[in-house]
Order: sequence, then structure tokens, then C-alpha cells
Amino acid sequence: MEKLYAQASFIAEGGSEYTVDYTLVVSELEWSDGKPACESYGVGVTLNGTGLKNGTEKVVIEDITTSMTRIGELIKKLADGCVTPVTVMDVVEDYIA
Repeated sequence: MEKLYAQASFIAEGGSEYTVDYTLVVSELEWSDGKPACESYGVGVTLNGTGLKNGTEKVVIEDITTSMTRIGELIKKLADGCVTPVTVMDVVEDYIA
């Protein structure tokens, strides 16, 4: 399941306008016997804009944490920094390190 959590926008040097959507990604982790263990949270980052070949770029990173508080903090930092799909993996790796 994905739910829009935050949004940011910017104008690039050439004048192209972009918006970045940050979505909360929820998946369920299971024990080895297949029974549900807990929810796991990740993030989706979608860049939309006129300067893109296909109009959209998207990256989804699942299973970052089982803490709703921590994923909320991470998504807020991503949106505040206007992090795009190109750099989100590096930022997430630094955050959880």
C-alpha cells in the first residue's frame, strides 16, 4: 500500500517546473511459517515535470524500518531537502547507518 505523505516543488535552471511526491509504503513482514509478524515501512519518491522524457521518474524503497515514527521523520527530511529519485537511495542509506 502507498499513501501520499508529503510533496515538494522546485523550478530548475532552465525554467522547468517539477513536483516531488513522497509516499509512505507499507508492507507486511511474515515469520518463516507464513504468519504475519509486523508492518514494515518504506518510501516512494516520484518526480513529475515537463523537463523529463517520460514526465515521471519513480523509485520505491521498501522495508526501511518497522517504526512509523522513524519513517515519518525520514519522509519529512526527504521532502524538506527536496530529495529526488536519483539521490534518495544514498540519503536513505546515510539515514539508517
